[in-house]
Amino acid sequence: MTIKEIIISVADQLSYSQVSKVTTSEFTFNLITRTTPKILLVFSFLVTIRQLFGNPIECQPDPSYEKLTKQIETRCWIEGSYIIREHLHGTIGKSIVNYGIGTKMLQEERIYQTYYQWVTPSLLVMALIFYFPAFVWHHWEGGSMDKLLKDVDSPYIKEDCWNNQRERLLRYLNGPRRHHRHYAIKYYFCEAISLVALIFNMHMLSEIFNNFWVEYFPAIRALLSHNYEEFAKQSSILFPSQAKCDYFNFGSSGTIQKIDALCLLPQNVVNEKIFVFLYFWLILLVFLSFAHILCVFVKVIYLWRKEKDFGFYVVQAIIRKNLSPVLIEDLIEAKKLNSPHTQ
Repeated sequence: MTIKEIIISVADQLSYSQVSKVTTSEFTFNLITRTTPKILLVFSFLVTIRQLFGNPIECQPDPSYEKLTKQIETRCWIEGSYIIREHLHGTIGKSIVNYGIGTKMLQEERIYQTYYQWVTPSLLVMALIFYFPAFVWHHWEGGSMDKLLKDVDSPYIKEDCWNNQRERLLRYLNGPRRHHRHYAIKYYFCEAISLVALIFNMHMLSEIFNNFWVEYFPAIRALLSHNYEEFAKQSSILFPSQAKCDYFNFGSSGTIQKIDALCLLPQNVVNEKIFVFLYFWLILLVFLSFAHILCVFVKVIYLWRKEKDFGFYVVQAIIRKNLSPVLIEDLIEAKKLNSPHTQ
């Protein structure tokens, strides 16, 4: 399977016509591997549109270097800009121009932002990584449940058709238990991959966006306490709306000139909102994932103590999830009349 085919497969998830009526995975797994890629694809689209139909960076050098404005903007967009930590504190319009922007100091700590061109690729790569476990599960599952439960996802099924389908379901449930165990093992292996994908993507965010989870926490805390001024100040560390940039050029005599430019970053207004959402969303996914793992562990222990087959329990749960209550009750009654003939 090529990268192109995987990207097309992820894009297909945005089409309702591609979504099967039969559900073979848990709520948390679907959130991680299907809902999250869709969200990331929408975000990458928004960022791309903003870049195509607007200038993501606008720099203002000294008037004597105005002819180099385009080159300065290109350089600052590719190699990044910076703010000064000491200027994060002050009054805008009096002691500072903006949070992180002020007069030059002898001793200053610069905070660089070098990720601008990586936002869209990062969102796309994250979407692919999140979707990968669902892709593996779809390949391994092979549509077996979709074929098994075909035409029985509605309570308004004809009696003759249901009788035939019920017999087929009973034969499958009473079939070799090793098939059920293999089915369950493959599914929970994919769930484990989804958790690894989640942790990997969180680590990737931390690497690309300058220790994202630590540096952005004060901004999130300020937002939760409705302190929007503090939020703007702390958010400027990663997503400044205004920053400085140094551009080096040769003068007429061949000496190196340093041009100090002040840049506006309207793109970061969009980035800020996107990554605030992702901060909350990914942490929520972590809590839901570990809670789900705990529930699965408890179920395994319970079924083991009751000497019940866990694989059979997983298959039975999927069938219950996709049948209407009326058909489930009828299937249970029919199963009571038939004892398993193969263990």
